[in-house]
Amino acid sequence: MALNKLLDPVRNHFTNNDRARELLENVRQFKKEAAPIISEFRRLDLPSINKNIPSNCHLVFAPLPSEAPTLQSAMDVIAQLRACPEGQTSVLFLSDWSARVRNACQGDDKVIQSYYDVFLCCLKALDPKGMETVVVVKQSEAILADPSNYWISVINIGRHFMLDDVMGTNMTDSDSVGKVIVSMHLEMTCTRKPDKTDNTFRFISNRPAS
Repeated sequence: MALNKLLDPVRNHFTNNDRARELLENVRQFKKEAAPIISEFRRLDLPSINKNIPSNCHLVFAPLPSEAPTLQSAMDVIAQLRACPEGQTSVLFLSDWSARVRNACQGDDKVIQSYYDVFLCCLKALDPKGMETVVVVKQSEAILADPSNYWISVINIGRHFMLDDVMGTNMTDSDSVGKVIVSMHLEMTCTRKPDKTDNTFRFISNRPAS
């Protein structure tokens, strides 16, 4: 009875108010008719979020953090950076969020950051002159620099995947919400390879057709 007393004013509002009644009918209709799903690419446009990155740049991915880094991995990256065509800008991309989700260094943020700090120091020590012109971009900072695109992608992937699928068995409380958001965003990554012409990163976006 007490609950009905609380709900009656709401029921009456949606029954007697023309605008409220129309909105309720629309919601009911949306539940009956599932909107068709279309797939499109959403892009992380590096040139638009970093003025130091021109279009058609030479993009190199740093290796994911490892508990046993090698000199060879640093030399490989230097070789790739040196392969930059004349007139293009070399960009070194640090995939810190991908590293966390893929459990590199046990997914420890501080260890991942320390790895990249040491790795950059090694590159500068091995090729100080070459590294002076390299633009370093961290994945997390690049994604968050485009907040609108980021949150649209998170919402879309949330519609596509069940939360339990994203969280797995290791995330069970509110302290893990950051990991959930990271996982949701990285789940939609279609490819880590940049577009050859505009240096953007593609993400799958599943949204209802408008």
